[in-house]
Amino acid sequence: MATLVSPPFEHAYPQSSLSCFNVIENFRAVEDGVDAVVPVDAQNASTSDFENCKDRSFQQRPHRSLFLGRREEERTAKPHNPTVHQIGSGPADVLGKTGLAVYRRLAEQQWNKVPALGPERDDPNKYGRRLRITHIMETLARESGDAEALVAIKSRDLSIPYRYLQIAEIYKEARKHDLALEWAERGVKAFPNRSDSRLREFLAKEYHGRNRHDEAMALIWTGFTERPILEEYRNLKSHADRASQWPMWREKALGCLRETIAEAKREAAKRGWTWSPRANHSELVSIFLWERDVDAAWREANEGGCSSELWLKLAAKREQHHPGDTLTVYQREVDPTLNRRNNEAYGEAIGLLRKVRDLMIRLDQEFEFPRYVESVRAAHKPKRNFIKLLDGARWS
Repeated sequence: MATLVSPPFEHAYPQSSLSCFNVIENFRAVEDGVDAVVPVDAQNASTSDFENCKDRSFQQRPHRSLFLGRREEERTAKPHNPTVHQIGSGPADVLGKTGLAVYRRLAEQQWNKVPALGPERDDPNKYGRRLRITHIMETLARESGDAEALVAIKSRDLSIPYRYLQIAEIYKEARKHDLALEWAERGVKAFPNRSDSRLREFLAKEYHGRNRHDEAMALIWTGFTERPILEEYRNLKSHADRASQWPMWREKALGCLRETIAEAKREAAKRGWTWSPRANHSELVSIFLWERDVDAAWREANEGGCSSELWLKLAAKREQHHPGDTLTVYQREVDPTLNRRNNEAYGEAIGLLRKVRDLMIRLDQEFEFPRYVESVRAAHKPKRNFIKLLDGARWS
């Protein structure tokens, strides 16, 4: 008679989900005092074998054993192999009550060996045995539908802020909102200098829901000061609107961004840098364009410069009413575009030249275009593919 001892957990979870057919492969069987691994061809087993396995005890099953895990050659999941999630089956569906009880007992034995991790602690096995046994325990907890059981598993690893967010989300889904708030607050407090933007976002929304708007805005402001870019500016606005405080926060955000730019300029000058990604006004230009204030965006670009992409966006928006300003932008972008030295850039340069020609016609400067094109040709004559495109345009 075969008895079940322990599964090889190091092979239990090589993929993101367990296969229904492979979750039962082999159990370490002890028969007549001899320890042996008896593989089972579960994928090709008859339907009655699975029924016996589910509905009867393991001692009565037709095979000597059914094992958790995968053989080495079957570690890589095949595209056609259905997973538990795809076919709606969990461990209970595959193993039956008796098998599930054994599965749980053996998993818990391994789980008890996993050390708890607090903030900033690490485990050398976090991507190996720990990851696999954690997944198994989480699967069992979800199978039971017990939120507290799942939290108990998740809370074994609190080494990063995201773990606190996961627990908060579990409680929120279970409609335990006070516990969700508590865990989110604990996560932010545990990592005062290295928080997670997703955790702050979750907690801010919880605060808004309780009319604690000032606390919510303090969290979101932290995100903006860490990354003073358009994305965070937009997020700041969405939260400030909930508190009916956007004018105040907008002024504060723009002031913060201008100071960030000024500091970047001072640092660049101190180090003798000729260019610094934060020393121009690209973010301010992006913000004003998002706010549809093209004139303000244009002023910022001229005052502090911006990326080529933004200059072209500005030119496109001002082209109709300010053709002279736009002409200057397009002409200025021709050389940097050509200096990228690839066929895509050459095509873009021809497009820019076409815009230059159209604007010169509007400005009654068409007679200047042939001379301008010839200057471009002379400056970039070695770029043969570009010259071919230029000849094909037949402008000169």
